Amino acid sequence: MNKISIDTFTKICANKEISDDYIISGSSPVPYIILSDGCSMNKGTNIGSMILCNIAKRYFIENQNFTIINNDNKLLMMKDILNKSITSIKTLGIEDLSCLSSTLFISYIYNNKIYILLAGDGIILIEDSDGKNSIFDFEFNLNYPFYINYLINEECFEDFCNLTDPETKEKNSLYIKHYFDIKNNEYKLLEPKDNSNITLFEFDINDLNKISICSDGIKYIKNDSNINCNKYDFIKNLYDFKTTAGVFLKRSCFSLFESLEKKSFKNYDDISIGTFLIE
Repeated sequence: MNKISIDTFTKICANKEISDDYIISGSSPVPYIILSDGCSMNKGTNIGSMILCNIAKRYFIENQNFTIINNDNKLLMMKDILNKSITSIKTLGIEDLSCLSSTLFISYIYNNKIYILLAGDGIILIEDSDGKNSIFDFEFNLNYPFYINYLINEECFEDFCNLTDPETKEKNSLYIKHYFDIKNNEYKLLEPKDNSNITLFEFDINDLNKISICSDGIKYIKNDSNINCNKYDFIKNLYDFKTTAGVFLKRSCFSLFESLEKKSFKNYDDISIGTFLIE
């Protein structure tokens, strides 16, 4: 039987005081990590992200709805989580539901499979059982991500659907890039299962050493010359755990970002990472 260790890490954007990311994790009734990345353009998304994560934990993990999730009911389940989050928000006296303008990442391990359910954009980092690293990048081509509250906000959803590039006339769409050769920046595009903007992925636990869900902030680590941090070096150093005991990810991240900051790199978006370590 595999030993599963879990750790999480959050780093606030270099030019902000409050993070709009929120991440939680646990091991009962199944190992899970839940992450929400709020839109900083909207007020109160730090609260909205926290509520979404905790409602998702109660609805999806504690009530064991993870046992029945599939591509046919994933949209309904996300709507249920959103509606329960709206109820919680209103009990706090908050009427502006734009505070729920957030992505939502739910990952868990069940029956030797790692399932990842995502509404919006984000990153999956992987080290497979052969020690090879890869990245799944879920992004919207016009940099206008899908937020979970669009499931009930018809006006915002219509704006989202109608957004087009003024020059190319290309519509805003979800792109899934699988970087199978990070060192040479080679990737292939994967087709979403449907047009719901909600993705369900699964991986066999025996094929992996490590897997992480991340907010898209890891794509916005730049130096003074506006050059992005190298993807290959980032994941290689991130996964270079000196020991796997305790807060293995936090130790690695503190060391990694200390090294990056010495080279004048800063994160220009909030960063959250949650990792399953399989031993």
